Amino acid sequence: MLVPTLRQHLPRTLALPGALFLGLRAFSLTVPALKTATATKTPKSKPPAPKPKKITRKDMRPPFDHPGTSWTNFVRELTKGKPGGAFHETEGVRLAARKWAQMSQEEKDIYAPTQEARDEYSAKRKEWKKTLPRAVRQKLARPKVPGKTNAYALFVKDNYDKSKSFADNAEPLKTKWATLSESEKLAYTQRAKEIMVAAAQSAQPDQ
Repeated sequence: MLVPTLRQHLPRTLALPGALFLGLRAFSLTVPALKTATATKTPKSKPPAPKPKKITRKDMRPPFDHPGTSWTNFVRELTKGKPGGAFHETEGVRLAARKWAQMSQEEKDIYAPTQEARDEYSAKRKEWKKTLPRAVRQKLARPKVPGKTNAYALFVKDNYDKSKSFADNAEPLKTKWATLSESEKLAYTQRAKEIMVAAAQSAQPDQ
């Protein structure tokens, strides 16, 4: 009776090492799998670098006034004390242009900036540029090509009716320009020259 009982227990006792071996083998196979999954994990992408601040015209404009030209100083004097400044209004510019056309060259020269005022502005501008960020200084150092301005273009700007289209403005402006006197046209020509000279001076880099 003892022999069958031992036979029944022997398979169970002998099966333990095999089960243990299989369990260890299964465990050893899972460890490399975890390592592989960790190794192939994609790294997180870095956030993009912030874009540099856009340089505006305000950044490139000094906090003090330009000495101006004889024409711009005349308009400033004419519109002094008026709300909003008539220089920015069509009627105000027309009035200034008519008065300017009737003035002699000696009268116009009264409004021209002095050489002392120009030199003072140039010195202040140089000191101001030293306080600017490098990107702004580099942009200011780039040579600028002044836009062309002529007498008729100024006349159109002064007399353009914003409530009408370009086509509706073209013929009336052309007719009105033809009716101007030579002195009135000459006044526009002188204004155009002054604007071009001022633009060329502003385009020159500071020494």
